[in-house]
Amino acid sequence: MKLRHALAVLVFLPVAGALPADEPAAGRARLGAVAWQELRFEAQKWLLSAGTVTRVELVPAASVALREAPGHEGTQPGGAPVALLSIESRLPFGRVEVTRTWLDAATGAALQYEKRLSGRKPALRAGRYTTAGVFVWRVDPAGESESRQPPETWTRRRESHVAAQPALPAGERLVDSYALLYLVSAAGLGPGGEARFFNLSRDRLIELRLTARERVERRVHFEESRGGVVRRRTGDVAVVPIEVSARPAGGGSGGDDVDLAFMGLRGALTVFVEAATGVPVAIVGRADTVGTVTVRLERVTLADRDPR
Repeated sequence: MKLRHALAVLVFLPVAGALPADEPAAGRARLGAVAWQELRFEAQKWLLSAGTVTRVELVPAASVALREAPGHEGTQPGGAPVALLSIESRLPFGRVEVTRTWLDAATGAALQYEKRLSGRKPALRAGRYTTAGVFVWRVDPAGESESRQPPETWTRRRESHVAAQPALPAGERLVDSYALLYLVSAAGLGPGGEARFFNLSRDRLIELRLTARERVERRVHFEESRGGVVRRRTGDVAVVPIEVSARPAGGGSGGDDVDLAFMGLRGALTVFVEAATGVPVAIVGRADTVGTVTVRLERVTLADRDPR
């Protein structure tokens, strides 16, 4: 089971064919505020475990220092606040991944990200989203001895612009896969609702769909905090299952084999969102070798005011 990227990157299969005709605007998400400030998730399967903490903060667009993407037009915030997501992932075999990603709070359009990997194979990554793809900076240590030095001394440095293949449909912007839980929450989908986004896997354009199914009951066990008051939530709650699927833009086969790189899950996954609060309480998907994996909410810190 590959638990390399806890609650993080979506990695997909190659693109085939041309883009379909642009769909009605109703298929695009209209994002609202999320009800949470912090989510803590844990996954365990046999002797493997991983955990992720996701925090969100809304900041003024004018306060965000966006990188320049040499020779390319960077995606700009649309005037609404910018959502800053901070994600700390504890991975198997002693690896730790810390990521920050900035996105337009109203549309989900990705602006930029920064990521640091420590432990085995340390690395620094940064990306600035553009109107055609993403400009990527990579910094790695040149050998084992250099890996023990501070990152600012690492000498293996590369940069490149990754353009979406095929090109994004007119008027669309890319989303960052690290923002998946935020997008699921902010889309506010009720039963029968659907939202669509576009994402990159290397240079391959991927269509990401969120589809809300009918409410069901699901048993939960987590801590809920608001304004310093903590309570234990245990019992059955009404949830809306949000099915997350990914397909190469323009069609193509192999959807069941898409590697979501999301706690090692492949093909598709389901996020169970509490109907009353919009908080994701569990994620279920399939991983190679070990089969079905469930990622459970351990603790949530709610926003001071419930946006619903």
